[in-house]
Amino acid sequence: MRNFHYLLILSFSFFLVAEISKYTLNFNSLLYADISNRFETENLLEIFDKARQWQIAGYFLLPLALILKTTIVAGILALGLLFFNLRIPFKRLWRITLISEFIFLIPKIVKIIYFGFIKVKFTLQDLQNFYPLSLSSFIDATSLSDWSLYPLRATDIFELVYCILMAYLIDKELKLKGHFGIKIVISSYIPALAIWFAMIMFFVLNNS
Repeated sequence: MRNFHYLLILSFSFFLVAEISKYTLNFNSLLYADISNRFETENLLEIFDKARQWQIAGYFLLPLALILKTTIVAGILALGLLFFNLRIPFKRLWRITLISEFIFLIPKIVKIIYFGFIKVKFTLQDLQNFYPLSLSSFIDATSLSDWSLYPLRATDIFELVYCILMAYLIDKELKLKGHFGIKIVISSYIPALAIWFAMIMFFVLNNS
């Protein structure tokens, strides 16, 4: 039951941060302004309503998406443990990935603080292209192709902290000398992440 408590708290936290972001940063107004600049007036309300419906659907799908991601990562870590002839019960591995997932709330909170108090004049594109402490934030992303943007945006300090936290929690479960946690993460999660990046890049490249 503890895992489902973590899942419930995690889902609610992402929902709460999303709602705070939406109202603090006037997301709906920005969305309406962006749509009005790109589409004919007679279709504006219909398109905006559909966009809002997708937002609402996203909230309902959020717990499922979190379950899917955290269980897949837990499975990948289980394979990494097998490489070293080690074992942690899957429910504990799932708990590790659920706890580690809280890290990804931080960039969302950073976005609220940055656009709420620092850069108070912004567009929808500014919000969508803001990836704090990612590789893309240190280079001119406008000169890059669409297929190369995803890995640069997804590779950030929060992903690093996520990996370190998972490694620490694995070591805590194993209670062995040798820092197996970081070895397990490097030998399983990192290659899986690289494969995921390659799949996204291939998909974008073939649909651009």
